[in-house]
Amino acid sequence: MTKRRRPPSRSVFKAGDLGELINALPALFGFPPEDSLVTLGLKGPSIVFGMRLDLVDAGEDVDRTAELAVRHLEQQRVEGAIVLAVGEPLDLGRQLVLAIEARLVRVRPVAGGWATDDRYWVSMAPGDPCGYSYRRSLDHPAAAQAVWEGQEIASSRAAVEATMAPLDRDRLAEVEALADQAVRHFAGPLVDPSALDVATLVADHVAPVLHDLRQDKPVHDAQVCRLGYLMTFIPIRDAAWGLITPDNAREFVRVWLHVARHVPHAWAPSAYSLAAFACWMCGDGAKSVMAAEQALRLDPGYSMAALMLELATSGLSPQTWRGGIAS
Repeated sequence: MTKRRRPPSRSVFKAGDLGELINALPALFGFPPEDSLVTLGLKGPSIVFGMRLDLVDAGEDVDRTAELAVRHLEQQRVEGAIVLAVGEPLDLGRQLVLAIEARLVRVRPVAGGWATDDRYWVSMAPGDPCGYSYRRSLDHPAAAQAVWEGQEIASSRAAVEATMAPLDRDRLAEVEALADQAVRHFAGPLVDPSALDVATLVADHVAPVLHDLRQDKPVHDAQVCRLGYLMTFIPIRDAAWGLITPDNAREFVRVWLHVARHVPHAWAPSAYSLAAFACWMCGDGAKSVMAAEQALRLDPGYSMAALMLELATSGLSPQTWRGGIAS
């Protein structure tokens, strides 16, 4: 399951029908949803929340999926909902859309339908039983405008995951050599983790590197490796976690994914988990799930990654986060 909240700074795109809305989904999720159930939450005319599920997985229990979708919409405190099923199995998509709409009580159903790549059907009357013709394309103005504004739109969910994959082969060997230097560099102050001077370490070795990475300034791989090593110490990692806010979360997504992909695999779960939290804070539930899953692939027992995965799929709004507590 992936979720996405639309960044408030994006330009406004007005969809005239479901075909245009389907073509706007890549700008919302960062990739074109394939064979997916998509639930969108609205406040006024604006989409403020989106959730995507694989159709096949969603169809294993239609009633349970419908209840899940409605619960997430209600937790987001949205006013209206649009429910779409894109791709195959088409009839399963229709069943899911109708099941969700039938359960909408506190949230107003605005529109719904199911679609192939060249035809869509609407769930509400009046609707042509033969459907409506449209053309699904990544060249649609909504996607083009998002790219112009700096958003990256991948060709698929798998393509997004590939950009987040940890290093391998020769590049990984280079990083592991730098890792030995990082450990030696901190051999003194980090010998006894229970006696860490967290404030000093963050001020001297974490904050400056994070600042330069956020500003896109050149940072040597050795410095990134030292940062990654420090994140393996939970008190330091948690201090870095506390630096992520709604205002800077988008920058920290880029920063922590960069760190995760430039440190040894054993050190990467902390950075992936921080990236997952930053993704969730800025509304990118899709990448939040992917980053948390990357961390768990490297270390299935990494508790922060499990927490981030639960958070990203919980339906909780980032607006409920208050210093580590979801209200």
